[in-house]
Amino acid sequence: HWRVLLASIFAGAVFHACFHSIAILMTGFEIEAFGYGGLGEHPRRLAVWYAAVAVGTLAFHLTGQLRHWTWLLAVPVLAMPILLSHSRAALIALVLGSVAVIALTVVRQGLTRRSVVAVAFCGVVLVAGLLSLGDRVTRELERAWEQTVATVTNDRPEDIRLAWWRSSARQWETKPWLGYGLGGAKEALATDPVLIEETNHDWNMRIARDWHHPHSTYFQVLVEGGVIGIALFTWLLGTLVAVSYRTSKFHPMGILAFGLLVVWLIAAATDEWHLVGHLLSLLWMAAVLAPFVPTSAPDEPGDPAIPSSPIAA
Repeated sequence: HWRVLLASIFAGAVFHACFHSIAILMTGFEIEAFGYGGLGEHPRRLAVWYAAVAVGTLAFHLTGQLRHWTWLLAVPVLAMPILLSHSRAALIALVLGSVAVIALTVVRQGLTRRSVVAVAFCGVVLVAGLLSLGDRVTRELERAWEQTVATVTNDRPEDIRLAWWRSSARQWETKPWLGYGLGGAKEALATDPVLIEETNHDWNMRIARDWHHPHSTYFQVLVEGGVIGIALFTWLLGTLVAVSYRTSKFHPMGILAFGLLVVWLIAAATDEWHLVGHLLSLLWMAAVLAPFVPTSAPDEPGDPAIPSSPIAA
């Protein structure tokens, strides 16, 4: 019943995206911190699921699983709350995830005329959405770029996330192999004298020294697990990517899983997605789908058939 599973996720994401967009538009709430009209969750965290479902919809349309063009109408519906919530990570994940599934489809199956139209449609929708919001999103992206450049060229970072990341890199050097242990990121940040000095100039930046994570899955794994931890984590993620690529040779499910993984990998760079349940579930959903082939399909002449069960796979 894999179609029922995916249809449920699709319907839930589209419904929630509609509610999300309407709530923001009706309340006129500018997303600056936590919550928005009617909900108490951080809106940018929800945007990652929207990006993942939009990429998955594109992947299944390109591969012929969703044949009618009306399925693509879900893409602008899912993209709208991403733009409204100013989620830079989800926007980048949406774009790069789409590019990844298009490239993989070209390699595995080739693009048909219908596929080219689908890609063009999604591109027009994204550009139209950016233009409709004026310079809000581009201003956010420019600000992120300027702060990144300033962090590299100046001694003192002006963005709290960049301050965390630099501190994580410094503290990792003190315990490079095993790190600070599970949950040790708070200790690492609180005992970094350079971070304390960097954040003294701004009251809003002082929260950096008391935070329990550096707002990056990869930096947190590095600090808490050291070289061994990041190596195991890389092996896990690399295995999932490799398995999804292998599955894409036999069934579009592999392309779908590959797109979901790209979205999660990009989003995880800028937040603690391994600590948030509904976002960690996106990674495990991709992990379940990666080896899944609904029907047996031979590899090459003479090779055994791919198992039809995800458990057997």
